[in-house]
Amino acid sequence: MTRLVVLAFVALLSTNALAQEDRFKEGVHYTLIAEATKPNNEDKVTVYEIFGYLCPHCFSFQPYVTAWHDKLPDSVEFVRVPAIFSAAWEPLGRAYLTAEMLGVADKGHDDLYKAIHQERKQIRSIEDAANFFANYGVERDTFLSTASSFAVDAKVRQYQALVRKWGVRGTPSMVINGKYLISISQTVPQPVMLEVADYLIAKEAAAK
Repeated sequence: MTRLVVLAFVALLSTNALAQEDRFKEGVHYTLIAEATKPNNEDKVTVYEIFGYLCPHCFSFQPYVTAWHDKLPDSVEFVRVPAIFSAAWEPLGRAYLTAEMLGVADKGHDDLYKAIHQERKQIRSIEDAANFFANYGVERDTFLSTASSFAVDAKVRQYQALVRKWGVRGTPSMVINGKYLISISQTVPQPVMLEVADYLIAKEAAAK
């Protein structure tokens, strides 16, 4: 994407943000995070999607967030963060980070949701996940050894610490630039989460 296109996109977001300024309010549609964290890249606005494969709301959110994600400019970095709220969520959270490290996360992400929620496959353990990602060219033993590696352990701990620091209580949630938390609610249903995200992205882009 060229710089002119990126600038035009940011200008459009800024215009939309001004239109939404009276609509979206702190404490109603989003929360200011008490202890803000630095984004991955100071030159970009970083958007984090906090999700869980076992969460039916995350599954229904996927069509919205996928279409939205595909239209983001290069000036916005999108990062998926698997939430681990219980022992049952740990294997598939670890599986996502393993697949990401092996370069197959994007290929299998939507399909894993469908396998669990549409096809009703019992994918619950890291071994189940290794069998699933074998469909994307990853040897089972490679997947399992990577899943138990120091690098994946460190990433699991890092993301668990961030989720706690951001005050995330449920999924799907979004965090914009480590400063703003958007949580699903009756006030903020799934499509509106992305409108709030656009507003906050523009707010952050304008501040750079």
